[in-house]
Amino acid sequence: MAVNPAIDGRTRCFLETKSEWGISKFISKKILLDPSNGYLVNDNIVFGAEVFVVKKDAIIECVSLNIINIHYKHHFKILDFSKLNERCFSEQFIAGGQKWKIILDPKGSGTGTDSHVSIFLNHLASINSRGWPACIELATINDPNKGFIVNDCCLLSIDIHVQAVANIIN
Repeated sequence: MAVNPAIDGRTRCFLETKSEWGISKFISKKILLDPSNGYLVNDNIVFGAEVFVVKKDAIIECVSLNIINIHYKHHFKILDFSKLNERCFSEQFIAGGQKWKIILDPKGSGTGTDSHVSIFLNHLASINSRGWPACIELATINDPNKGFIVNDCCLLSIDIHVQAVANIIN
């Protein structure tokens, strides 16, 4: 009589941290000791096990954080601000060992469309930009008494605080 150890539907995996597996209720003592079942012969019992080895190539990455705690400041000078009709991009700059650009949308985007100026910080190694679709109202930035635009020029200063840099260790 063959007993299927995976009868409960689970697969047992032997790993460095789990090098033993067993079935706590493999066969009842009453059935084991009953001579008519033939498990015990001359006070001896033989067990067998089928073991299948499945080789998997694991991809393991370790990440370490280098705490650097550095501040970066970048200035983006936008000339002829009143003539802007489309997004404008700063020159590329490096902060925290990464390449960045500032994006300014003078007519707004997302929730700020046609009511605000939108400003985003774009990480060039990814497709993601983070920022403020409704950064400042158009009426506010264009009000000469507020001082945001001087001689049709806007100076945008970005402070970046890099706390740590992740390194992938292979």
